[in-house]
Amino acid sequence: MGTASSPAPPSPGSALRSRLVRTAALAFRASPFALAVMVLAALVAGAAPTGMAFYARRVLDGVARGDRRVVLASILVEAVLLFLTYLVGGLHQFASARLRLALGFRLQRAILEKAIGVPYACFEDAGFYDALTRARREAVSRPVALLAGFFAMAQALVVLAGSAVLLFQFSPLCALAILLAALPSFLTETRFAAAVFRLQNRRATEAREQAYFEQVLTRDDHAKEVRLFGTGPTFLARAERVFSLVFDEDQSLARKRLLVGLGADLVALGLFYSVYVYVALRALALELTVGDLGLALVTFKQGDGALKQALGGLRGLYMDQQYLGNLYGFLDLPVPPRKDLLLAAPARDEKGLRFENVGFTYPGSKRPALAGVDFFLPPGKKLALVGENGSGKSTILKLVAGLYEPTTGRVLLDGKDLAAWDPDALRARLAVVFQDFVRYQLTVRENVAPRADEAPVSDERMARALARSEASPVVGRLAGGLEQRLGKWFPGGVELSGGEWQKLALARAFLREDADLLLFDEPTAAIDPAAEAALFERVRAETEGRMALLVSHRFSTVRLADEILVMEGGRAIERGDHEALLAAKGRYATLFHLQASGYR
Repeated sequence: MGTASSPAPPSPGSALRSRLVRTAALAFRASPFALAVMVLAALVAGAAPTGMAFYARRVLDGVARGDRRVVLASILVEAVLLFLTYLVGGLHQFASARLRLALGFRLQRAILEKAIGVPYACFEDAGFYDALTRARREAVSRPVALLAGFFAMAQALVVLAGSAVLLFQFSPLCALAILLAALPSFLTETRFAAAVFRLQNRRATEAREQAYFEQVLTRDDHAKEVRLFGTGPTFLARAERVFSLVFDEDQSLARKRLLVGLGADLVALGLFYSVYVYVALRALALELTVGDLGLALVTFKQGDGALKQALGGLRGLYMDQQYLGNLYGFLDLPVPPRKDLLLAAPARDEKGLRFENVGFTYPGSKRPALAGVDFFLPPGKKLALVGENGSGKSTILKLVAGLYEPTTGRVLLDGKDLAAWDPDALRARLAVVFQDFVRYQLTVRENVAPRADEAPVSDERMARALARSEASPVVGRLAGGLEQRLGKWFPGGVELSGGEWQKLALARAFLREDADLLLFDEPTAAIDPAAEAALFERVRAETEGRMALLVSHRFSTVRLADEILVMEGGRAIERGDHEALLAAKGRYATLFHLQASGYR
């Protein structure tokens, strides 16, 4: 049986129609008023030039005949039409700005919703970051540009239709000349528009790299090392190299575009002046009136400009819809559907956390991070994970948190596979502190309780969380208390030490008083030993009846756990309490004595 072939990519025409309809629908939902104004402006601005050309001929013929009434009436009508073009031009500018803001915000929100909806593994994939960069780059400007280009093309086609009607009374060759004059420019620009798109699309990685170097040189959390290690010139030079590569490619393409474009313009210029001479000779032969001559020249120029605008609009549509392919392609990334998942495990099943022969390999890696891990953590017990860096400790916590699913084996909570749990129900049972916790550039209150969709947190509950994490003295020293903004990114912010930030991260976990599974990944790495000992004595006392998984390199902390799991190379090689593992004289005892020797 042959394999199914992948579907053919849509044709440029069908892709343009599909993305134009989708963008118009999004624009209507974002601002119906702005979209309606843009439609009206395109129609009025398209019809007005034909009327103005017609009444301009009446003015000239009226002057030639000495007909004062016709001249004044025609000038008045022409002035009204000109005012209408000014009016709709201003309305169009207003509507475009309104739509750009409303639609841009709606699409940025859609991008962010997609970013928080895709699996966590996407954020360890460089291809995902490239797609995200392209989508964010196009979200604000391209959709409105596509609609504006479409309406500009529609306006130009209305002008062109009126010009064709007026020019045909002189000669069909005049209308044909308009088409031939604009065609070379259209073909040239379409070709280069495709080349520009391919070039910019290919450079998403370089764009991210340049932005990264700029971030290293401008972020407060990089500033100390940049200065102390003198790496500023190095990163600046690397940013310049990326810029030079981009600049050279752009300039090469721009030079080719200039030379070919000049050739197309010369063709258009020759055709235009051929028609100019043809009409002038007919006027000299008295075959045309002065008004006819003026009408022919004005209409030809209008028609020529309108056709170039229409073809340029089509070229712009072609280019914009390609970029919107990046945006809509990202927004259409599949998100795992919500299934009928467990809100709670049935009462008859075992209580606790179980790993059954769990193995896991990170996406893109060939070396397993975990292999054949088995353990059971009953309610009310504390299990510590120890081992060297890269032994799989943090990976176990990520699997328990539901950020990944095992490659082999199962992780069960209360007897049910974690994959069967509703994500919100699982998160409600977790209190987590990761080693790379987030330092929100927000107030103390928002750092401890960042979720706006949860029930308001009382000051009493906030005080309990701060006390459990030993963060109360930290907040007490701040002038603004719970409302003090932290960090230095925004005015009025106060910077904290690493240990003080870590205590607030712990308070964020302790705020979840109903959570019965605590995950701590090096939660006290930045806290001094005395504060750490007091903190874990408090944690031990206040988490009775709750399960806890603790990763730490400090054996003074580890020994407080009920059991210890020793990890090495992704495998669990020892398990027992502190005394039993020391008596076994295995890997744990070796690590313990190595650390203890540093304090003798």
